[in-house]
Amino acid sequence: MEAALYRMLFTLIGLVISIFLALVTFPSYCGRRLAIQTSKELCCASSMVSTLIKGLVARKHDGSKEPEGQPLPTVSEVSARLLKEDNCRAGEQRWFREEATYLKLFNLSSTRCAVKPKCLGCAQDEVTRLSRSAVVVSQIIWGCDQRMSAATDNFLLEPIRPLLGDLAEHLQRSAVELDRCLHGVVDTGPAVEATGETLEAMLYLNAKFDESRTKLLFTRTWAPKGQKMDSTHMIEVLSSGGGVGVHEAIHAINVFIEDWVSVVNQLLGCQLSVPHAPVEESVMSFGSFDTTTGSDYEGARRRAETCAY
Repeated sequence: MEAALYRMLFTLIGLVISIFLALVTFPSYCGRRLAIQTSKELCCASSMVSTLIKGLVARKHDGSKEPEGQPLPTVSEVSARLLKEDNCRAGEQRWFREEATYLKLFNLSSTRCAVKPKCLGCAQDEVTRLSRSAVVVSQIIWGCDQRMSAATDNFLLEPIRPLLGDLAEHLQRSAVELDRCLHGVVDTGPAVEATGETLEAMLYLNAKFDESRTKLLFTRTWAPKGQKMDSTHMIEVLSSGGGVGVHEAIHAINVFIEDWVSVVNQLLGCQLSVPHAPVEESVMSFGSFDTTTGSDYEGARRRAETCAY
């Protein structure tokens, strides 16, 4: 009889302690940890790419940097940091889907943030691809910076310097807003808007780069009077070094931004996309290209404003 009373007493004490702990503590959900780790990896990738873009913008025509300027992160540094974050994120995915399915029966969210568990799970492959794109950007920009000549800097990079800086700023703002969505229950509107502005900035950059490249194709280099010069500024840029690298860098940044938009679309359930504009005839045919009037830049700017938020 006495043993039964002790058993009942200890059971009651254990029940009271369990109820107390349930009231004052929160369980550590896999979904919550995965959301936080996903945010860390996204912030790491965006920070690396923004730093690389700003480093490219900060370089002088002779390839030197400002005294207070930070050197560009190397490919190994970028790869090591992203690999570490990617491994941590992968470690949180083991029981995520089972946990999300079980809690859904009780109408509970395991992420405890503005991103739904289903959206978070669907975005994991996109996040992995984004990290790989960031590594590609670091490799190409590093090589571009090392090989770029003064002519390439002056003719090809200088016209798009301000737009590259704007793109880096918009990308950082988008990362900050997305980080807020993955850390708490907040309005996703600012994150969608910031990502839309990042996409617009990329479209403006592409339009300006195409315009500058076209001018170089039709601008002949200086020649003494009476002599024929068949070279153009574009040939000078490509032959002096770094011209191909700038083209590769713009393409790599463009791919990264597209992957970034895809991640945001998956996480927040939005539909940001590049407007599908028809290819203009003047771009398809050099023979009919008017090099003295008009510009594709303003047309692309108007098309960029049609992005659906």
